[in-house]
Amino acid sequence: MGRMRTWVAVCGLFFAVAAGWTFAETSPSSVPKATAVSPLQGEEFIGHRFCEKDGYGWGWVKRPGQSWDQAVWVALFEQPGRLVAPHRKLGRRDADQDWEYRMRGYFADFQVYDPRRDELLDVFVPQSIEPIGKAPPLNRPPGPPSRRKGRTASRPFSR
Repeated sequence: MGRMRTWVAVCGLFFAVAAGWTFAETSPSSVPKATAVSPLQGEEFIGHRFCEKDGYGWGWVKRPGQSWDQAVWVALFEQPGRLVAPHRKLGRRDADQDWEYRMRGYFADFQVYDPRRDELLDVFVPQSIEPIGKAPPLNRPPGPPSRRKGRTASRPFSR
């Protein structure tokens, strides 16, 4: 039964991303100040949004104080009606390109498959997302380590 729930969650995540849900057109400066799902039990992270043309990844996530070289390429586990990726409220998938966010949450104990890139992505489950603002582009290619090194995605954070 647990495997079935995980499979349903994984399918739901990619159907939501593939559907490209959009909402009313707004500018990145009107990103909501904070969105939260309670209770907040996760740790604090910093996210850097990078919209990749040919993939479903959301962007990079790292702990505060870490360098972006230690960040993990992730898919976000969204909860429609409760908490969704900020770009969903902006009307375009790339509307918040190179924006950074203060996020509270945790890494899921499963990975999701990106059929456009034929790779596994780590999943970050956000419990709150608060915009920090526009940031310079990161000087690193998008995607999990497997894309660059020919191996499976890594798990740098303990569970």
